[in-house]
Amino acid sequence: MKVNELIKSRIEYLNYAPVKEIVGVPTGFSNIDKKIGGFKQGELIIIGGRPGMGKSTFAIQLTLQISKSSYKVLYVNLDFTQDWMTDKLISQMEDICLSEIQNGNFKNNDELKIDQAVTSSEAMDLTIVQDCFNVEDLEKIVSEKAPKVLIIDFIQMLTSGLVEQEKDLTQVVKRIKRMALEKGIVIIALSQLNRNLEYRGGDSRPRLQDLKGSGAI
Repeated sequence: MKVNELIKSRIEYLNYAPVKEIVGVPTGFSNIDKKIGGFKQGELIIIGGRPGMGKSTFAIQLTLQISKSSYKVLYVNLDFTQDWMTDKLISQMEDICLSEIQNGNFKNNDELKIDQAVTSSEAMDLTIVQDCFNVEDLEKIVSEKAPKVLIIDFIQMLTSGLVEQEKDLTQVVKRIKRMALEKGIVIIALSQLNRNLEYRGGDSRPRLQDLKGSGAI
């Protein structure tokens, strides 16, 4: 299609489209939504952080918030056991400290009712997938489940089958980006940061080059 036809078609749509603050999938965090207007279809979003900084906790909270907004979410958990993931979901859904769930102390507090998590989860269209380390398997699951939002925890754990690590990650990123565009879904992938970030002097805030495999991502 010629560019003038593209622009004409887009202007016609924009002139009649309703005014709205969020133009994509709401994150559930008002400050983030004000900045980015929600996640857009076809986007690949990378969330980076060092181990133990709360990437998974943030991603799970995003998952719950988006699911509550009636969007179908697929969470690919490649980093933790199924029990840990389930405990974390219960913890965030019912605002109960994770350690109290795991060590059983919730039983000594009548105000903590973990059974309520069953009711809380019934309205969510959320699927958790374990043991999906090959991008081909991921593509099959996405085609089967047809989610609106896909969350991958974390991207360096996926493989396309290439031996060389950098080329393998490049192939993984290309394929999940293509998946986002072709299927019109939002893909959020967590990423590790390089260790040298911890030893950098001055401003140690993460930069794009701090992503592990930044050249591929």
